[in-house]
Amino acid sequence: MMRMMRFDEICSSGALAALPLIRIELLRETSAEGGEEAPAAVADAALAWLRDHHAADIDLDELCSRTHLLFVDGSGALRDCGELPAASGDAPELQEYRRERERERATRRRDRFIATNLPDDDHVPSQPQSQSGAQSECTVIAARAGACGVTRAVVALRGRLAAARAAWRTGGADGPRGGRLAAEGAGQARAHMSVGRCAVGAAALGSRLVVCGGYDRVRVLRAAETYDPRTNEWTPLPDMKRARARFPAARLGNALYVFGGSDGQTELDSVDVYEENDAGGGAWRARAKMPLARSYAAAAADTSRGALYVVGGWAGGRSLRAVHRYVPDTDTWSETPPLNTGRSQCAGVVWEDALWVFGGCDTWNCIASTETLSLKDEGAVWVEGPPLATARRSVGAAVWRTHAVVAGGSAGAASLRDTAFLSRGDASWKSGPMLRRPRAAPALVALDDVLYAVGGFSGKEFLACVECLYETDGQWTTLCSLPAPASPLALDDQLSVHMQKEIVPQENGLSPQ
Repeated sequence: MMRMMRFDEICSSGALAALPLIRIELLRETSAEGGEEAPAAVADAALAWLRDHHAADIDLDELCSRTHLLFVDGSGALRDCGELPAASGDAPELQEYRRERERERATRRRDRFIATNLPDDDHVPSQPQSQSGAQSECTVIAARAGACGVTRAVVALRGRLAAARAAWRTGGADGPRGGRLAAEGAGQARAHMSVGRCAVGAAALGSRLVVCGGYDRVRVLRAAETYDPRTNEWTPLPDMKRARARFPAARLGNALYVFGGSDGQTELDSVDVYEENDAGGGAWRARAKMPLARSYAAAAADTSRGALYVVGGWAGGRSLRAVHRYVPDTDTWSETPPLNTGRSQCAGVVWEDALWVFGGCDTWNCIASTETLSLKDEGAVWVEGPPLATARRSVGAAVWRTHAVVAGGSAGAASLRDTAFLSRGDASWKSGPMLRRPRAAPALVALDDVLYAVGGFSGKEFLACVECLYETDGQWTTLCSLPAPASPLALDDQLSVHMQKEIVPQENGLSPQ
């Protein structure tokens, strides 16, 4: 018989992180009531809903491929938000979710028609399945509460183990209730930038976040502004020396460097640096030009060696393999080993004493590959790293809490919400919480132990909003502080273990419809 373990022990063993992850988010219509359900009941209800609605053709890989957005109605029944009737007040993310679900249903109808060679008729009944057979498809083995109202669970699907993550859509226990997404809940929201923009340069400078340049849909910008989390205010900085977008920025010491980019007409080779003085002011000044004019490059700072790297990019109608190293103390550039794959619109970080580059575009196509170059071994060359789960360009990247993190980006036809983490020694990326808004070309910056996603293109508009992540197993939120945590499980926070029995969650008002 399986030995019972505490959930924390399972997490610390790394076993849970290695499992496929089913992501579930729950909505209510208002935040006036609700959200007090026990974590086990939340997990049971959400997983029972999946079991009952997918038992006939359940596929673990398909279930893990997207976030399931469920609506809890007044009676406690769960419905997929993609099945709710459209209403004039629906939020953009709800509208997009409904469209995605309709595309999935159309794909299934087409595949069923091809497989069976029968007319594509929504009213053709599926093969009947006994209730006992359906219930055996998906069983919650263990569940418990985590930070920010997140319930984590281990489930069994047709003999395969998977992890599940069920959370109220707002990241707190008293989240919105229903088809129309309400305000995010109590608490002060992060202030917006002065203008929506994407393809910016951004970095943490001291105790503040600096964002500069980019596009506001109409023009390329020179404007720079800084965000202070202590006051929740954006304030303008001196304009850059020239307008630029599609460029990287990186901080080294007390200075912010911006490299190349595009002024809307041509690729740039110029480099500017912003340095603050003791009085709190600052100014931009020019530094040595790059050896090659380029846009859509990545940049990263090697703080231990006092150097910055500019990687890949776009010039002459093609994606580049070129990598250059800049030393501010001598204001000089040098070449380093080139990438194995030419890539533009990629992201880069220095992590674990190595230079990393993620995703991008190989001139024509989005790519999922990553590469890494050891910085401690002279003569090292670029080697292949763990590929991203989805091919993407214009992705945000940062180093946060010992992890390399990527978020957002574009798959070519759509802006993305995905977040993924890479830890030391991992052979693959682990899925993280979904961004609240799709963001292509966002700024992803770690500041004071908080991860920020700023700006970007949602697929419809240039964003001025800011969202942040406080815990790796939490949710992205627009709030300035952590929502109140959900109450722990009873029985001294032990695992809620359900072995050798069926789970029919009727308590606490939650039940699958």
